[in-house]
Amino acid sequence: MTRVQADELSRPELRRGVLRFDDPLAIATAAALVVAVALRLWPRSSLWLDEAQSVAFARLPLADIPGALRTDGAPPLYYMLLHVWMRIFGRSDVALRYLSVGISLITLPIMAAAARRFGGRQAVWPAVLLLALNPFGIRYATETRMYALVVLEVTLGLLVVSLALEQPTRLRLVGVALLTAALLYTHYWAMYLLATVGLVLIVMAWRHRSTVQGRRDLQVISALVAGGVLWLPWIPVFRFQGAHTATPWTRPPTLGRGLDVLPIQAGGHEPPAVLLACILGVLIAAALFARPVEPWRTDLRFPSYAPARALLGIFVVAPLLAAFGGRISGSAFAGRYTSVVFPFLIVLAAVGASHIGRRDARIVVLALACVVSIPLAIGEARTPRTPAASFASYVKAEARPGDVIIYCPDQLGPALSRLLENTPASGLQQGTFPLWASPARVNWIDYSSRYRTASAFEFAADAVQRAGHGAIWVVWSSRYPPTEPSCLTLRAALSFLRPTEEQLVKDRPDDYLDHGALLRYPASRADALGDTST
Repeated sequence: MTRVQADELSRPELRRGVLRFDDPLAIATAAALVVAVALRLWPRSSLWLDEAQSVAFARLPLADIPGALRTDGAPPLYYMLLHVWMRIFGRSDVALRYLSVGISLITLPIMAAAARRFGGRQAVWPAVLLLALNPFGIRYATETRMYALVVLEVTLGLLVVSLALEQPTRLRLVGVALLTAALLYTHYWAMYLLATVGLVLIVMAWRHRSTVQGRRDLQVISALVAGGVLWLPWIPVFRFQGAHTATPWTRPPTLGRGLDVLPIQAGGHEPPAVLLACILGVLIAAALFARPVEPWRTDLRFPSYAPARALLGIFVVAPLLAAFGGRISGSAFAGRYTSVVFPFLIVLAAVGASHIGRRDARIVVLALACVVSIPLAIGEARTPRTPAASFASYVKAEARPGDVIIYCPDQLGPALSRLLENTPASGLQQGTFPLWASPARVNWIDYSSRYRTASAFEFAADAVQRAGHGAIWVVWSSRYPPTEPSCLTLRAALSFLRPTEEQLVKDRPDDYLDHGALLRYPASRADALGDTST
């Protein structure tokens, strides 16, 4: 976790690390950055569940956001930042996503500075390229969610902690404390990351005991603790969320899930993503065991490069700790949560590239990584995330006053209801199963028990009565845990009470993250005559 030694920085290849405008590598890097920006500006899909949920919270008065999040399961910082952004730039899909786009672009020069701390000048451009074109990074740079902010905060933390370990000035220690608090107020997986970083620092302090560096290590540990103290006012909300919201939509992870981080952050398990993961793995190995020596060659180093060991330890241990914690608490292990260790991967890979002595070999490896990354990133950018726009087109064109729209599960409500705002369809009767709640956002409090105890037939009879001679529209899926039995029963009940079912849009779980079907139950003759005694 310390700065590259001065003698290492004096190597000729490191002194030549600054790119010139007539350098082919500089031209290629500039072109790659143009592609990276274009990919971040590409997505035009409607906001999916999590994004629409974020907007629903951010629309509340600023002072009401922390209390409202008791129904969700997340800390407040991102939502409050999004609230301010919306007040300035509006609530269009493009404007909302540009917050994450802007944050991701700001992260690039900070990542360059962090990589230089650990790998010298030769690590700067590899870090920029690998971050700019990484499919995982692009995916979450184009979502109205907190993950781009998490990456920025962790990258800043890498930079500031390394500076504080070298010279713990008051400003640097305050920066460590504030970044610690900011991470905790942004995403709860920061706890696993900070616990791992704290453990690494404790080991370093023990190894450096009775030395000046040991006292510096202890000062940085104290700053981390101070950041945790700043988070203490949020603990009552956190405890309530942990007891009542958790993540009912998934099963607790296996411990092996914690070892899946590299493929996740390379884009998945398809062959191109596996190839990218292999390239990144080779660069990590180079960061640990390679070192460039004169003249322009690479030798193996034993023992391995100490800063790389620390970075790799955090990258591996924090997700394992998260999987263990999820196993105990019943919470989820979602790929997007691994954003908390994503900067460690980029810095490690960049350091590995800097340890490849031959410039042409380094360029070949980076070029291969970019060539593999771009199609994966294009796939992330172009993939629609919800069919809500097609649902909205049907409802806007064909729904009539008095019609009822039901969402089962309520997780399908935020995306479509947002598209129906300020349109004639917004005046329809909308409600979520089983409580007729507003579809604008999901209430995760005691979620499983609510669906388990719901009466689908009573709800269906109430829907028929509300609709009268109008149609009943159902945004529906049987593929969302733990709502499957209840939503299946609701569909059966509606089919019994209104035997004519029209499936306007099929449920395509393999095509959309936020998938669902659109069903319509037109009024029967008895309904049209006002007889709802059935």
